[in-house]
Amino acid sequence: MSSPRIRRTEISLCNILLCLFVVWIHVSSAPISTLDRSSAAYALVYFPWRLAAFAVQGFFFLSGVKLFMRPAEKFSYRRFWRSRLLRIVLPYLLWVLIYYIYFVARGYFPFRVGDLLRYAVVGDLSAHFYFVVTILQFYLLMPLWRWMVKRSDPTVAIVFSLLISLFIAQNLPNIVALFAPEYYFPYTDRVFPTYLIWWVAGCFAGAHYDAFCDMLRRRRRALVVLYLVCAAVEGIMGWLHASGRAWIGWLELWHTGYCAAAILCVLSLALAVSEKSFARSALVSRLDAASWEIFLIHPLIIQITNGLLSRLGVVRIGAAYLCRIAAVYAVSILLCVGWNMAWDRLKRYIPFSQNKKIEKGSKTS
Repeated sequence: MSSPRIRRTEISLCNILLCLFVVWIHVSSAPISTLDRSSAAYALVYFPWRLAAFAVQGFFFLSGVKLFMRPAEKFSYRRFWRSRLLRIVLPYLLWVLIYYIYFVARGYFPFRVGDLLRYAVVGDLSAHFYFVVTILQFYLLMPLWRWMVKRSDPTVAIVFSLLISLFIAQNLPNIVALFAPEYYFPYTDRVFPTYLIWWVAGCFAGAHYDAFCDMLRRRRRALVVLYLVCAAVEGIMGWLHASGRAWIGWLELWHTGYCAAAILCVLSLALAVSEKSFARSALVSRLDAASWEIFLIHPLIIQITNGLLSRLGVVRIGAAYLCRIAAVYAVSILLCVGWNMAWDRLKRYIPFSQNKKIEKGSKTS
């Protein structure tokens, strides 16, 4: 917050991995929605797609960790929001405008200022914008989280937040319907209580980061075994449910446990390799620095790639899927890393940025 930003290699590795998982989820959406669910091809795509689906929860967790792992005796809400405005809000609004102009140019809908403003506030113009809308809600309540970390017991707070998250995720539309019976509330996925457990757990993990890392190191093997068991159940049960072979009512509740196991396992493994030379390489640093831009741009690259594939006559689902994977990862990473490198050089000639060391870490911290 007001203290210097510290780049932790394990956090950077997790940040990169989660970003790549988010891209994977979105590039896989076409085959997931079009393949025959009883086919082997669907199962082949479904398992990695489903197992990557802890990325958003992981981002909320990491965001809480990064905000509270650095001690800040003097907290300035104004300074805090000024940094969020520059690093989060303005890039988000710029990309909402870019996406909106692209969709208007493609003839999806006419240009209306009111619609553009609504898309910016609600975050439903593209599949990934809801994350920004939700994380900003957590930022607005920053004094509350600081008070919580200082005054409350971690176990009580985490259990309480888990109950709130589960209740809201399952019942918010019904609660809204009590006051507006004719209205179905479609925005459960972008209100902060839905993800409260991940944020609160991240805040406490960051506030006690050294002890948290010690636990991850000591329990690494157990966490890996726990993840493998949870992943097997998550993948198999999810596939049975999605393919129509069985109805599994407890799947979403299990998914919460799977996300927790996945986050802890990934962090423990990241700690294990954080001292390796590749983990401290310039490539990792560059990818970490570009992760926010990759997150923002990749659905637009997917849209453009889909248009090109259609015009080239690539209609087979498998061929289009492989082309989409290669194009989206390559273009998104190269564009964003290249932009960051160019911006680093350009900053040398901007007076207000001279003599300031800006740590190359995730912009969503």
